[in-house]
Amino acid sequence: MNKMKLYTIIGAGLFALTSTALFACSEIEDGSNDMSSWPEVKDYVTTLEHPCMLHTETDFEFVKGKVQSGAQPWKNAFDHLTRGGNNLSQSAYKASPVKLLARLDQNNWAGKYPNDWNNYTKLMRDAAAAYQLALRWKLSETDGTQYADAAIAILNDWAKTCAGFIVNDKGEFIDPNEFLIFIQVHQIANAAEIMRSYSGWQEADFAKFKSWIADVFYPHITKFLSTHNGNECALHYWLN
Repeated sequence: MNKMKLYTIIGAGLFALTSTALFACSEIEDGSNDMSSWPEVKDYVTTLEHPCMLHTETDFEFVKGKVQSGAQPWKNAFDHLTRGGNNLSQSAYKASPVKLLARLDQNNWAGKYPNDWNNYTKLMRDAAAAYQLALRWKLSETDGTQYADAAIAILNDWAKTCAGFIVNDKGEFIDPNEFLIFIQVHQIANAAEIMRSYSGWQEADFAKFKSWIADVFYPHITKFLSTHNGNECALHYWLN
């Protein structure tokens, strides 16, 4: 398969990376697929118009107009996002970053890492909070800077504190469950994508966040996609 075809299905590969219901080779008829017969993508455009990823500026303008007019189901969804009982979307929310992330089997590792064996949940909550606060900033009827500042604080705290993962002396994960940490990456990256236009996010801090994503997460993700975690069948994770 050529590289351009691979790029067209990379999204499916990332989903497979984080899915709890991964397809095994035995589930593909005759152990093969027709990916190689797909037409080649031509005129591939690499220019992005920010914000992108899950939402565009057009999306935000559309939803904001619906919310302000009280149209359903948008108004109910926004009310659910901003309700007082949802502490993840409140401007008082504070991040809980850790230096080294871990998602380890309790029976094997809780004794050695009693305070850190499952600390990925802190990233899980903070990523959700950063994303919800970013949404609240974009959809607020007023300027919503308090939500923007809270979202930026979360992103900055993680980028300044987290240096990687609990690994062995070769830099390898000590438990395959650690690959599941990346479920949270798309959400915190999307929060940053939304917030990149906020004038209150200092250029140096934004650059540090981008480096954090690239240096801490990207190497492990690309290694997983290229080696399939040592699985002999590459199609086990939907990539050929």
